[in-house]
Amino acid sequence: MDQLWLDLFKQAPGIAAVIFLVVIFLKFMEKTATDLKNTFQEIRDSCHSFHSESTKDTHATINSCSVALSENSKQLGRASYLIDKYAANGKV
Repeated sequence: MDQLWLDLFKQAPGIAAVIFLVVIFLKFMEKTATDLKNTFQEIRDSCHSFHSESTKDTHATINSCSVALSENSKQLGRASYLIDKYAANGKV
């Protein structure tokens, strides 16, 4: 029985070293997980910001194109009316 206790005391420094390494590893993993979470948060925020800005630009472009098409349609209608008017009078 005394030999058992003596062997356990001989193994104590090795066990302490293993416990110390496990604690350091767990702290490293926790820090890495936190850093990874923060990095993904920054990427997510950047993507949402870019998408929001590009959506605003897209809506502005679509709106200006719609206004231009509407104005072009009005002018085409006026030109068509004048061509039809002059064609009816035999001037074309």
